[in-house]
This record gives sequence, C-alpha cells and structure tokens, in this order.
Amino acid sequence: MADKVKKIFPRLIFLICVCLVVEILCNIKVMTLDKKESGEHIITEAVSEKEGFEKKEEGYELEESTGTIKWELNDRYVDKFIYYFKSTKELMSTQIRVGYKNGFGKEEIMEINDANPQVLSTKSVVNINKNVSWITLTINKERDDEEFQILAAKIKNNVLINPLRILMTLLIGILFVTAWDSRKASRIRIEVGFALIASVAGIIMAISLPTNKVGWDEETHFKWAYEISVWPGGEMVSSQPAGQMAVTTYNWPYNQPETYEEKVELNNTLDDMYSNGDHAVPVAGRLHKMYFTGLVYQAIGIKLARGIGLPFHYMFLAGRLAGLVMYITIMSLAIYFIPIGKKCLAFIGVMPTSLFIAICYSYDTAVMAFISLGIALLLREWLDKEKENIELKNMFIAYCCLAWGTLPKAIYAPIALIGYAIPEERFKNKKQARIFKICITLLFIMLMASFIIPQLLNPGARTDARVQGTDGASQMGMIIGHVFVYAKVLLKNVWDSLGSYTIGEGTYLLMGHLEMSGYKYLIPIMAVLVIVTDQIYDNVYEINMKQKIWLSVLIMGMVAMIWTALYISFNEIGATSIQGVQGRYYHPLLILLYIVLGGRYITVNIEKRKFDYLFLVMCAIITCTTAEKVFVTFCV
Repeated sequence: MADKVKKIFPRLIFLICVCLVVEILCNIKVMTLDKKESGEHIITEAVSEKEGFEKKEEGYELEESTGTIKWELNDRYVDKFIYYFKSTKELMSTQIRVGYKNGFGKEEIMEINDANPQVLSTKSVVNINKNVSWITLTINKERDDEEFQILAAKIKNNVLINPLRILMTLLIGILFVTAWDSRKASRIRIEVGFALIASVAGIIMAISLPTNKVGWDEETHFKWAYEISVWPGGEMVSSQPAGQMAVTTYNWPYNQPETYEEKVELNNTLDDMYSNGDHAVPVAGRLHKMYFTGLVYQAIGIKLARGIGLPFHYMFLAGRLAGLVMYITIMSLAIYFIPIGKKCLAFIGVMPTSLFIAICYSYDTAVMAFISLGIALLLREWLDKEKENIELKNMFIAYCCLAWGTLPKAIYAPIALIGYAIPEERFKNKKQARIFKICITLLFIMLMASFIIPQLLNPGARTDARVQGTDGASQMGMIIGHVFVYAKVLLKNVWDSLGSYTIGEGTYLLMGHLEMSGYKYLIPIMAVLVIVTDQIYDNVYEINMKQKIWLSVLIMGMVAMIWTALYISFNEIGATSIQGVQGRYYHPLLILLYIVLGGRYITVNIEKRKFDYLFLVMCAIITCTTAEKVFVTFCV
C-alpha cells in the first residue's frame, strides 16, 4: 500500500502543477495588464462610425435593412468583447471584424461570424485575445418587421479560472502519465489502450458540447430517449427544453454558444425553463419498438439524472455520457475477444467520427458496438485453434449481440449470414452445422422482414419530409421497373465515394454539424497501414479466399441496402445522384472489410509491444487533439 502511495503521490503533484501552469498560461496576458486595462470597461461611447443605426436614449437602434457600427479602441488589449442587445430575430447572427496590427506593425483583420442560439437573447460574448485598433459589428434584417438594438458594449479582461479546462487538463495528464508508465510494459493490451483513449477524449468532447443539437438528427434521438426514460406515463415539459426534441429555432445547430460564458448562460437558461417554465408540452412515455435497443442506455442516463433531481443540462449530459460508457464497454469487449484485427477494430472505434457519434444522442452508437461485439465473438469461435469445435451457446450469444445491434437498422441484416462461411469441420457433426445454418437463415429473414414489411404496408412511411419531391412508393416502383438503370446509378455512387467512406474523411473526420476534424491525410495512411499489418494468424485459422469472397458478398449486399434505403426515402423520384448516404453508415461493416482486405502483405520488423504502443500513441494524438479542438470551440 505504501509503495502505491509513493508511486501515485508524485504523479498527483505533477498533474496539479500542470493544471496550475495551464491556467496561468491561459491567463498570462490578462494577469500582466496594467490596472487601468484589466477588469471590465464600458466602451459604448467609443463609437466612431455608424451606418444604418440611429442613436437612441438607450444605445443604437437598427433603422435600415443593414447596419454597421464601429468602436475605436486604439490598440487596447481585448480578451473578450461583450455587447448587450435587444432583438426580435429568432436566430441572431452578426458579422464582427476586428482590426489589429501584426508583429510587423501592419494592420490585419480578423472576421468572426457571431451566431447566437435563440435562448441567448440579451448579450453576446466574443473571444478576441488581441491588441485591437477597432471593432465593427454588422447585422442584416431578414424581414422588415425585425428589430435590433445594441444597448451597450464593453471589454472584459478578467482572469478566468475555467473548471472545464482544469478537467480537460487532468484527463489528458492522466492519459500522458499512463502512457509514460506503460512504455516499457512487457505487453500492451489494445483494448485497455482503446478504453483509456476513448474515455479521455470522449469525456472531453461530452463536457464541451453545448446543451443543444450538434449530431445528426440528435433532436429526434434525444426525444426518443427522453420518452423511453419517462415510460410508463409521461411528463409536461417547458417550451424551450422541449425545443431540444424537435427541429426548432431553439436547437438550430449552426447557432451555438461560442465561449465559456455563453455556454454557462445557455445551461442556466435551460435549467430555469425546465424547472420554472410553462410546462406546456406533453411528452408521452414510449419504448419505441426497434429503436429501444439503440437508445435505452441514454434513457437510463436521463432517468438517473432526473431521479436525483439534477438540472436539465446535467440530465442532457448524463444521457450523452451513458451512451459513451456503453460504447466504450462493449467495444472494449469486442476488441478483447476478436482473434484477428484488434488494431483495426480499435482504430475504427476511436477515430473522431466514431467517438463523436458515441457522445451524441444516436442509436448508431449501439448499432456499431453490438454488431462489433457479435462479429468478434463469432470470429473467436470460428478461428480459435484451441477450440476443437464451435460451442453453440457461444454462437447463440454472438448472434444475440448481432440481432440486438441490427434491430434499429435492419439494413445490416445480411451480417447474420456470416455463419455460412464457417467450414463444416468446425462443428461437431454435419447435423449441427445444418441446424446452425437454418437458424441464422431464419434470423436473417426475421431481421429483413422488420425492414421490408413496414415499407410494403406503408410505402410512404420512409419518405423524408425534409426533401421535396420524395415518394417512397413511387421510388420503389421506379427501381423495380428500371432494375438495370438503377444498378448503374448505384454502382456509380458507391464507386465515387468508396475511398472516402472506407478509409477517408467521409467515415472518420465528419462530426455532425461541427467542422471536420483534422488529419485529412494522416488518418487514411494510418488506416492502410493498420489493414496491411494487423492480421497475424497466431493460434487462429486463416480465412481462405473462398470465405473472403462470401464476406465480400455480404458487405456489398449491405452497402447496396444502405444506398437503396436512402434512395427511396431521401431522393427525388428518378434521381441519378443518391443523396443522404454518409460514411458513418459504413462503420459496422468496416471491420469485415478490413479483414477481407488484410493479410500478410507486409512484415513489420518492430517488436509487437513497441508497434502496439506506437499505434495507441498515434490514436491518442489524433483523438485527443480533436477533442481539444471541440473544447476550444465552446468552452474558452
């Protein structure tokens, strides 16, 4: 015990010192200012120019369709620029230009699009962090009846001890210390490394994101998770928090808090509305049938947070974190059990898009995790040389995982047919093999039925109202009547996106309504290296060419179903370009694809322990810097 304390104590001191240094460095400019410059200073009277604005008793009012107002600051340091306003605009957006001198004394201009959420309707806080010559603010009326008035403006140069930044620093510090301690370990466990990296980066991203829609269709998935959490029965929810459950101006994804102060203000407002608002919106408790398996984890997080009386924004965060915990747990088990392609699966699971989905409200999180676990368990039974025969109870567990993950998205139903690739000699006898294949065929039929029958009974149900000119029934008729034409359209669209959706930015860099993550070229290079180096057949049977061909057929079948499902629901009748398909839909297929493509093409003359360590370090750099970028966007 004493030895453990002696080991932990200096590391704890180190982490505390790092947090202190980071906070000092982030505040060093403000801390070194003259007393006259530090603090908060009203600059309302520093207005030098105005176009379209009229001076009123209380500030400046926009009188024309476009207005610009300018503040002269004469090279004063500005950490944060704050302006107070009154507006009838639902989504307030201004263009801010900041003039400053660079190191050579030449004036440059920084342009900022300040797009506030509807809930932040009284003030805006903008990060500047420069010695400023002047600031201009420009705003446009979208309708004649809109009103906008600037009430006041000020500079804020205060020391800010950011608790979220301290938490981020601690988490990254823990990851660094752990990596340093494990550099000379006799064995590097990929699943442990994955869990640690995903936990650190995932928590940073989760606490950084605003209490608002940022992921794909997140408002719908949050609504379903909330409805599961209040089942049975229901609840009356206030209007603004309920706005997070629908496509409304309250959660418009391109108007987000962009500073720590705005994030806190948004949370406080939603918390107050949730507790003390109008309680006018009914939310009925429902289990949502097929989607239940994908959203029950977030629902549990919401229910626990509600049960202990946490405010709305903590409840929203609890749902996100619950999804992350489930994802990391199940994916870690999948990486542990899979006999080949451990680094491939870890790579797929820890990249920016994958982790981003894991911390958003989405059933894709469960789909990816449980299908991966099912594949891992199935391959373990199939390929493990230490097992004389396949154990059916273990296969049953594997297929339960596959079914659980497939239920929210039955387009992955062909994955049930992986079992056809297992040679008969792996079973106790031919009878057992036949019974197994009959069972997985029936499972495949049932999963497909959950996708096809609702479409046949109600063809219009899969029509997406967001796209004009769509009609599911008519589109299906078009496909059936022009099979070869549609086949050509399908192949062209799949081929054009193949690189992006398998190893590139489409599958690994996109982050919902946020900007793409970095490493546009590094990630595809890493993906290729992992594919060609990760299949080492120690103590496992090798997948032969015939089996790879069958797996390829299944992959192509699922790809065709993905594109066809979106063609029916999200595209105009007879369109030749298929819209709506995203790389994230390929995630459950990638491990099979990488296994099919992989092999002993390259011999790595590096000790396995060192190679695994290098792999995890690269994953940590990519993922944690992406998480830090998300943090800076919303929490500084």
